[in-house]
Amino acid sequence: MADDNKPDMNALKGLREEATDLALALSGPIGTLATGGSKAQAAWSGFKAVMEVNVLGPLYQATFGAAGVGNALLAAARSAETLAEGLKELARMDTLRAQFETIMGSSLRAKQRMEELSNFAKTAPFSMPDIANANRDLESLTGGMMATQEQMTKIGDAASATGNSFSDVADSTGKIYASLQNGTPYERPLTQLISMGIVSQDTARQIQHLQTSGVDWHQSMNLITADMERFKGGMDTASKTVLGLQTSLAQAHAEMAAKVSAGSSPRRGR
Repeated sequence: MADDNKPDMNALKGLREEATDLALALSGPIGTLATGGSKAQAAWSGFKAVMEVNVLGPLYQATFGAAGVGNALLAAARSAETLAEGLKELARMDTLRAQFETIMGSSLRAKQRMEELSNFAKTAPFSMPDIANANRDLESLTGGMMATQEQMTKIGDAASATGNSFSDVADSTGKIYASLQNGTPYERPLTQLISMGIVSQDTARQIQHLQTSGVDWHQSMNLITADMERFKGGMDTASKTVLGLQTSLAQAHAEMAAKVSAGSSPRRGR
C-alpha cells in the first residue's frame, strides 16, 4: 500500500526542471531591466523583494530548499493571484498584437512594433498598455506618421509635463491630424489639446487663421508639434518622481508575472 505521506519525487523533479527553464527564460528581461538605469533597477529590485517575501513559506521551503530567485519565481507562479495576473497581461498583449497585425497587414511588422513599444516603455513613466493603445490609435488615425519613435517621444513628454495620460494626448493628436489632413472639422480635438495645456491659445489662433487662408494643412500640424517641443524631457523628469517609479514597478511586476505564467503553461509533448 502506497504511503500517502511520502513525497512524489517525480513531481518534485518536474518542478525543479520547470524552475530551471524559467530561470533561463527570465535572465534576459531581468538583465535588461538591471542595466536600464536607476529607475529600472528600482523597479526590478522592488519586484524581486515582493516575490521573495511572498514565497517564503512551507511550500517554498519544502519544494526548493535554499534555491535562488529563479525557483522563488516559480513558487510565486503557483499562486492563483500571480498566475491570474500574468495570464491577464499575456492576453492583453496578445490582443494588442492582433490589432496591430490587422492595422499594419503583417504579423512580422506587428511583432516588431510590439518589441519597439516594449523598449519604449522601459524608459517611460507610462504603462505598456497605455503606450500600446496610444500607438495603435496613432497608427490608424495618421497612417503611421505620428506613430514613430520621435513623435511618440514628443507626445509622451507633453503628456508627462502636463499630467495627462499618454493615450488621451495621443488620441487628440491623432484626431486633429486626421481632421486637418481630410479637411473635416478640427475644433474639438484642438479644444481638447488646449484644455490639456498642450497647445497654447496663440497657437490655436494661428491654426484657425491658416485653415481659413487655405494654407497647406501640414503647417498647422507643425505648429502643434512645435508647441509639444516646449515639454522636451518631460518623461525623463517624471520618471524620477515617486509616481514614475511606482509606474515602473507596476509595469515590471506585470511583465515578470506574464513571463512566469507563460513559462508555467502546460507544454506539448511533456
